[in-house]
Amino acid sequence: MGDGRISVLGEPAAAGFCAGLWAVAGHRVSWHAPARLRQQFLDHGLELTDRNGLDARIGQDVLSCPAEPAALLQADMVIVCDCPAEAGPEMAAHIARHCRPQIPVLSLRSRPCIHDPLAVALPGRAVRAGLLPWEVHGGAAEDRRDRALRFERHGYGPVLVATADPVEPAPGPDISSLDVRSLDVPCLEVMEQEDVAGRIWGRILTDLAQVLEPQAGADRARALRGAQWRGLAADQLQEALMVLQQAGIRPVPPSGLPMWLRLRILQMRGLPDTLVSHLAVWSGRPGWSEVAQPAMASRRDELLRPLLELGRRLGVAMPVHEILATQASTARGGPTTPVAGAILPGDHP
Repeated sequence: MGDGRISVLGEPAAAGFCAGLWAVAGHRVSWHAPARLRQQFLDHGLELTDRNGLDARIGQDVLSCPAEPAALLQADMVIVCDCPAEAGPEMAAHIARHCRPQIPVLSLRSRPCIHDPLAVALPGRAVRAGLLPWEVHGGAAEDRRDRALRFERHGYGPVLVATADPVEPAPGPDISSLDVRSLDVPCLEVMEQEDVAGRIWGRILTDLAQVLEPQAGADRARALRGAQWRGLAADQLQEALMVLQQAGIRPVPPSGLPMWLRLRILQMRGLPDTLVSHLAVWSGRPGWSEVAQPAMASRRDELLRPLLELGRRLGVAMPVHEILATQASTARGGPTTPVAGAILPGDHP
């Protein structure tokens, strides 16, 4: 990319966090923030923190925050952070309207998504998908408008960007023109990964295990040590791994033991409950154990749908997931909605 300009859009906390670190590293970056956040940034600047000691202060002398989308016309790379699926068409139309057609687009997501909404909504454009292994929290609370915007990163690990396929390049602009190495800067590691699809599926299975857990409190603690929950977790994971194996997909969890070994531990009898809890029941994201039941059911439904759709495409029965999806739909007060498709080998995630 050299001295090219980067325009960063999307969810404000994730976009502002990444834009700030790229700007501090010397890139020419414009952060396209909502009007309220933009004004607070112009007045008081931006603070970026995490639990590993990051503490950066960034002002408008380092990071550009334009009010108009005209800056997108000057961009040599567009990066979208955590674009919701429902906002994909609108974001795609915004990019198509204001960016030059040959400019590569990088779509980074912290929550697993089978079909990236921008890749679907921008046919013919060079869109590459990426996975954020962490989430960013913060923003402009009512009692903080007289202070700097503060964005805090929760989690760790490098940003993974899908490699371009040198054998079967996508039609349209050359996707390999996106120079991922230039985005790898201090406190924001970025690396290319051939099997981003496997990483996304690994995140889906990991997150699904969390939302299948009982709710917080003493009952939850007892249930996690019980054979009933252990059996449900094992049945769900075994069924998911069977379908993914038939699709030629090897799910890779964000951290910890491989999925097949977690399944073996869940299935083994006679192991101490504490060992099973530490090895097979991986720790969830901060605050997940306190999430209300309807929100947890909605997230469960969101994670079950891609697995069910993949099973349907392969003609594989998934009775455990069907039951769980029905329960999630009942808990959230509505029917499940099938997704458009799922990742298969060779697909772009």
